[in-house]
Amino acid sequence: MSIDSYTPCPGGTGKKIKFCCSDLTGEFQKLFRMVEGEQYQAALGQLDGLIARYPQRACLEAIKATVHVAINQYEQAEATLRPLVERMPENAQALAQWAVTLAHLQGPQAAVEPLQRALENCVDKNMPFELAEAIVQVGDLFAAHGDVLAAFGHWSLRSRIEPRDEKVAERLIRWQRSEEVPLPLRDDVAFRPPPDGAEWTEAYNEALRTATRGLWRKACDQFAAITSSAPNAVPVWQALATLRGWLGDTTGYVAVLRRLATLDVPQEDAVDAELFAQLLDTTREADDVDQLTLTFEIRDVDIVLERISADKRFLLDKNDPRYFSRDDGPPPRSAYELLDRPELPADTPSADVTADNLPSMLGLVVLFGRETDRPPRVELRTLRDASLDDTVALLRGVLGDQIDGEPSETSQSAVPRELLLLEDRRWYPKNISYDRRSELQNELRRHAYLEKWPDAPLGVLDGKSPREAAADPAGRIRLAAHLRDLELTEHSQSDAFDFAPLRELLGLPQPELIDPSTCDVRSIPFARLDRIDVEKVDDRQAYSLFFRLWAGNHHAALRRLIPVLIERGTFEAARRDASDAAASEGEPTKPMAQVATWQACVVMAHTLGASTAALDWLEKARAAADEVGVSNAQIDLDEIQLRLRRGEAAEFTRLIEHLLSAHGNERGVREAVFSILTETGLIRPDGQPVQGDFAMQPDMDTSAAPDAGESSAIWTPESEQTGGSKSLWLPGSD
Repeated sequence: MSIDSYTPCPGGTGKKIKFCCSDLTGEFQKLFRMVEGEQYQAALGQLDGLIARYPQRACLEAIKATVHVAINQYEQAEATLRPLVERMPENAQALAQWAVTLAHLQGPQAAVEPLQRALENCVDKNMPFELAEAIVQVGDLFAAHGDVLAAFGHWSLRSRIEPRDEKVAERLIRWQRSEEVPLPLRDDVAFRPPPDGAEWTEAYNEALRTATRGLWRKACDQFAAITSSAPNAVPVWQALATLRGWLGDTTGYVAVLRRLATLDVPQEDAVDAELFAQLLDTTREADDVDQLTLTFEIRDVDIVLERISADKRFLLDKNDPRYFSRDDGPPPRSAYELLDRPELPADTPSADVTADNLPSMLGLVVLFGRETDRPPRVELRTLRDASLDDTVALLRGVLGDQIDGEPSETSQSAVPRELLLLEDRRWYPKNISYDRRSELQNELRRHAYLEKWPDAPLGVLDGKSPREAAADPAGRIRLAAHLRDLELTEHSQSDAFDFAPLRELLGLPQPELIDPSTCDVRSIPFARLDRIDVEKVDDRQAYSLFFRLWAGNHHAALRRLIPVLIERGTFEAARRDASDAAASEGEPTKPMAQVATWQACVVMAHTLGASTAALDWLEKARAAADEVGVSNAQIDLDEIQLRLRRGEAAEFTRLIEHLLSAHGNERGVREAVFSILTETGLIRPDGQPVQGDFAMQPDMDTSAAPDAGESSAIWTPESEQTGGSKSLWLPGSD
């Protein structure tokens, strides 16, 4: 690591070493060599001696703080930086280092004030490298704490500062495609333009310029000032809420949106504001159901085992018993799913399975033998819901005189009451077809929404039922927003439930289609894009709209758009036009024009889960790929995932054999097949087949298997895997 008299001062003074700390040039070189050799303790010892000889030298303090952070000594780093920041309150580099240190010690919210102060002190100056990096690190810590909005704001700011930063671009892509991020929050348009002729346009644009430079605190003040003269200016309130969210001020974010929802604004703007507020509101009272464990001491474990084994309502769980241990003691003897009635025979024809004859799961029964300091026991792991008494009575009836005394009780994490209301807890026979199972689940879903949900008290509605909220003018906006949240969540997987009858039942207005010819499609909020009248989208709008929806994993909108574009031939026309234009100008084809029809068919299949419709779209993809002479190996890999989820062993095996015989020599195919077989437990990592039973089940867990689509997990610092050696960057070494 070279350093000379013209290197910037490591202390963030803004001067070159020659004009600031030339007497320490030799010491810097020694320190940097120590750090390069990861001799951190030696470097700290050297720094302590230098600071004693040269007190209050920002360069030495900054280097010392950096070394402390490198070895996770954040308290020592904070103690080093605090006096430096107090002496030099406008030192952007020191403020940035301090922000990162505080974020690790107290949480990312503590970093916001010094980070904003650093940005404010960099106006019309070169931004220190440390500050640019601090923005990313604070964003990472917000993501790790689950604050996706603040994380996005910080990553976006870093991307504007350095658009070529590939790691930040990857964070933003993962964020926008993550199923962990609520769909409305994946919006790629942060600020809406003011309406034509608005008197406050100039002030709005000035505040927007401030915000885009990262001066979010100052921009908040500017936007707030506009609301005093334009109280119903929706884009201003939305911008103010966005900046509050980026600053990690969730309470302020929710308050601004709730204020907007009460103003004299179009109802859909009020509903959207309330929707966003509900997504991040952490102050409302929890409406949860406890998960609990009731522990019954028993007299004779063998007698209990005999009684349980004889009762067909107890189904032996074939997982390793150690999976059910909750402490360091011996594993249980066995575990059982407890049903309210015996399960249907495995060979029950799918057509004979109905919602009425399916048993429901009541809980998990875990049997432990005698231990050195504990008698044998049975644990009932269940929910504190309306069925608890009946569940306990069932277990008591089976165990009878083998129960010794009253059970002890412990509570685990809670489950949202509304989730349980809508959850399917039926137990399906092993050989039921995927399609029949999906049909029954959809039937039960409709029944839950239309028959149970309207009269269930909900915490999000302040304890009122949806029917009660619909009758209250003050509650209708909140109800409409929550219903929209449920709709977007449901439709991220499929269109199984149509919410129109539910809105009609509650007397709520139906969302209207958006005519794309009357507005700028690019400015439509992301959560509304499933309402675009796709028949009226022209090709110029359609292609950019497709990419926006694909980037944000907006499945509901993609399901409406893609069939229309394929029927028009939009994708192939765009490719031909782009290729012709590129050939005439001697330029490569634009990336946006490189989506083929077969690829659009695959995207469509990805939006349809493991349904028959998804398989049909993969067949269309194959036909389209064959027309242009493209290998369909990737399509086959996609179908393997679907067959696995559907529990269709014969088709799964056929596709594996086809891939290996027809595409085995293509790059990556054998590796992908091997990965699928190992992750699903069919072969061991050494390539040997697994001995024992392996039965495919519909909806079996394929989370470990590689997905042909993009990763949907949100990036966090812990999830990033880096290879190679890691060197410590020091102030002034760039």
